[in-house]
Amino acid sequence: MLPPSRFILNTFLTLVHEIGHAIAFWLFGYPAVPSFDFIFGGGITLALGRASIILWLLYGAIAYLAWQYRRNRGTLITLAGLTLLQILLILTGWDQIAIIAMGHLLEIAAVFICLYFALGKYFCHVSGEQTLYALLASFSFLENGAFFGQLMTSETFRIAYRVGKGGLLDHDLVRLTQDFFAMSLSTLAGCFLLLTFLAPVLAFGAFYWESRWVPQFYRLCQPSPKS
Repeated sequence: MLPPSRFILNTFLTLVHEIGHAIAFWLFGYPAVPSFDFIFGGGITLALGRASIILWLLYGAIAYLAWQYRRNRGTLITLAGLTLLQILLILTGWDQIAIIAMGHLLEIAAVFICLYFALGKYFCHVSGEQTLYALLASFSFLENGAFFGQLMTSETFRIAYRVGKGGLLDHDLVRLTQDFFAMSLSTLAGCFLLLTFLAPVLAFGAFYWESRWVPQFYRLCQPSPKS
């Protein structure tokens, strides 16, 4: 692959990674801005301390949606489940795990989303869109597969990864293994590699069974679904 193309695609993955962190920060009440790291390379998400006003605004938005969809039992159950999950993560401290992991998880989700868009018929309306989505899905899959694979198999790569950014900031998987999970870096990398391999399988499955789940999804989006 030509260097300019690889640079653009790496920039895409970096942006996806940092947006993942930022989304998680905001969902748990922390103001955050994704950005590029022009010193050590890659990206970094700048976040402040938790602001209660953000959580209250979030719960207010959920309450508004619940009122709008009060005649849709499925949507109400979904909203209640997601809200309960968010509260439990905050109370148990697992919100920090979610924040740290969301960067890599959104990269893996990009494999699923882009591949599904490339396969499906709902999101591609201009010539070349399917090719672009297929390219993004393939690159995301190969980059994540190579990254987690090296963390699993190469001690040299693990040593370099543990150094972090300039020896000052630890990388995500190092933080997870040191602060939260009693497992080795290679084992955790293996878990993420498994998720990476699972993403295209789920994308093909979602495409194959569209006729089953798309109507249910549309039903969730209707304030007053027909019986």
